[in-house]
Amino acid sequence: MLVSLCLLGTFSAEAGSQPGAVVSWGQNDYGVTNVPPGLSNVVAIAGGGYHSLALQSNGKVVAWGYNEWGQTNVPRGLSNVVAIAAGYGHSLALTTEGRVVGWGLNEDGQVNIPNGLSNVVTITASYGHSLALQSNGKVVAWGWNYYGQINVPLGLSNVMAIAGGHYHSLALQSNGIAVAWGGSTLGEAKVPSGLSGVVAIAGGGLYSLVLQSNGRVVAWGGNTDDQTNVPPGLSNVMAIAGGGYHSLALQSNGMVVAWGDNHLGQANVPSGLSNVVAGAIAGGDYHSLAITLGPFILSKPAPAIPLATGSGTDLSVAVFPGSSFGCQWSLNGVPIAGATETNLVISNFDLPKAGVYSVIITDQYGYATVVSVLRLPNSPIILVDGVDVGGGTVSRTNTSQITMSSSFEPDANIYYTLDGSAPSYLSIPYQGPFQLRTTATIRALAYDFAYLSLVEAAPITVQISPVYPLTATTSGGGSLSLSPAPYSGGNLFFSNTLVTVTATPSNGWSFLGWLGDASGSSPVVALSMNRGMAVEPLFGTTVGSNVLGAGQIQFSPHVPVYPFGATVGLTAIPQIGNYLISWAGALSRSNNPNVLVLASASPVVTALFGPLADDQYALTVVPQGAGSVAASPYTNRYSSGAVVTLTAIPSSGQSFIGWNGDAIGSQNPLRATMDRSKVITASFTRHPLLRTTPPLNGMVEQGFRFSLIGDLGASFQIDGSADLMNWTPLGWITNHYGTSQFLDTAAVTNASQFYRAVAQ
Repeated sequence: MLVSLCLLGTFSAEAGSQPGAVVSWGQNDYGVTNVPPGLSNVVAIAGGGYHSLALQSNGKVVAWGYNEWGQTNVPRGLSNVVAIAAGYGHSLALTTEGRVVGWGLNEDGQVNIPNGLSNVVTITASYGHSLALQSNGKVVAWGWNYYGQINVPLGLSNVMAIAGGHYHSLALQSNGIAVAWGGSTLGEAKVPSGLSGVVAIAGGGLYSLVLQSNGRVVAWGGNTDDQTNVPPGLSNVMAIAGGGYHSLALQSNGMVVAWGDNHLGQANVPSGLSNVVAGAIAGGDYHSLAITLGPFILSKPAPAIPLATGSGTDLSVAVFPGSSFGCQWSLNGVPIAGATETNLVISNFDLPKAGVYSVIITDQYGYATVVSVLRLPNSPIILVDGVDVGGGTVSRTNTSQITMSSSFEPDANIYYTLDGSAPSYLSIPYQGPFQLRTTATIRALAYDFAYLSLVEAAPITVQISPVYPLTATTSGGGSLSLSPAPYSGGNLFFSNTLVTVTATPSNGWSFLGWLGDASGSSPVVALSMNRGMAVEPLFGTTVGSNVLGAGQIQFSPHVPVYPFGATVGLTAIPQIGNYLISWAGALSRSNNPNVLVLASASPVVTALFGPLADDQYALTVVPQGAGSVAASPYTNRYSSGAVVTLTAIPSSGQSFIGWNGDAIGSQNPLRATMDRSKVITASFTRHPLLRTTPPLNGMVEQGFRFSLIGDLGASFQIDGSADLMNWTPLGWITNHYGTSQFLDTAAVTNASQFYRAVAQ
């Protein structure tokens, strides 16, 4: 759903699928409502302070109105535009490459696009600041910040839409929650407590608007001109827009509703304006815009008409302009043969003729439609999510609320079935609104109080399509994309949608494998959305080593490719008569052992060794297993006779076994006298992985199978019993290279930052 974000809470418009013509009304200073003659094939519009923008289907931008700051001077050569936004005196455009272009007033840096800004999916321009939403759900803001309007809240993520008001900003998260920040003089940034189910947001001058999934509008903030007084009964809204002091809503029938300040006619919707493109409304400071496909229908039949059995009526429409057009009437969505005139005569009315009569008028620009429900007097009125459907088939996602009533009397008796069978007084009695969670065909009838008369309603089929979330994330080293895009603009997909997930490594990284609900060695996988899913690609890189002097570097673990975020232990082991001077390259200082956390591609670690003096010795301590060693005093070279205290510190759930190499035993702490250069190994226990240690990533529960993702994407599968507490994960496994090795839990524990356990 397109989100209308208008000045002063500016409009951010994304290209739609049906190009049409622009209609503008309200204040016309500087020709702001003088749509350029011949402007056509418009897919998006934006209203600024006193200027307007239009985006054509060929990716070109057209601007008109006030131009003191160059806000209508579209940059020469600008093309491939997919979204536009208009602020008070500046304009923005978003190209297919995810690049933002700005022009016009720049006294607060509102058109100074941040360096490196990329992967932008939508934009907003406001009074003196601008916002962009990136594909990773993050918001970037720049420009005027007197009220903190560009101070994006820390931790704000999973954003699917943005909006800007005069001095405030808004964001819509994928969970349907709206967030606001910045100036709130009149409460415009104070989101009402408990507000949820939001699918669109808009910012006005000093107020805010949201659209909920039930088609209702909620507004708050400044109300000097009734701009937050949502018209009673306004429903079936599919898009919203906020102007300076007026508000706009587009209903599912293609009609525009406006309220608030109207002293310049900005809330006077042109008579006959209909068939407005989904989402294609915008509000400027004192003017409004819409995209219509035409034609206009000037007069139409009543939306609901009761007809007695055997009676009749004449359904008719008047169409403007008088250019040639086509006409087709339908009953419950099924075209009526021969019904191609502007009037349709209904005679001998009975139940089979009850339902939704609609007419579609088409011309060279598009189409317009009118709907009228014909029903028997006193028949049940069935509302689907508050909408008088009247008959036929409707589609909903996940769930739908059904409400019934009858004009017999307040306590009329209504009975219904959900399987399409004929209802009777033995069917389900209607006792109040109820939820449908599966597809059903509703048939209902109403009895009067004495059960002397009964009337049935036209059947209604409600098709429920479940939707499931697909959480697709990556810790780093690359990106991923989804095709097709989520239907909601967030992460929701219709049941059984086949989603192609593509992992793309960044330069210097390679694809290793998948975590979560995807598997295999291919970076492109297809998922059938029959439940909620989560996927994460694992990207890896190599770690290079370099040695200057006499010595070597020991890696733990030692594998060809390490995943992003892996913790690699490195120990510098000098030859006799040498010591570690320091690390260089990806590491620094002289700590030994040292740790490298993989966050950049192909790092190189250098160890610098130098010769010891005649009366000096080097001490190298190598931890083996899950633990570390503290040396006191610590240095990389000791004077002859120095005494060093070594304390073995096992990791949680582990135990210290003993010393090996140039020290033997289990005494802890250990006192080592430096009478020569020494290499001492500290060994720790190798407890069963899940018996005494927590799951490596906290995701494994009893009864699950898990994978250990190792070198080059090797996936080690281990099946345990249902009771993991009694499961011993010791056994033979086959690695990526097709050879076998004995799985030693110490190897896993030592590399706990590298191997990851994942519930499957």
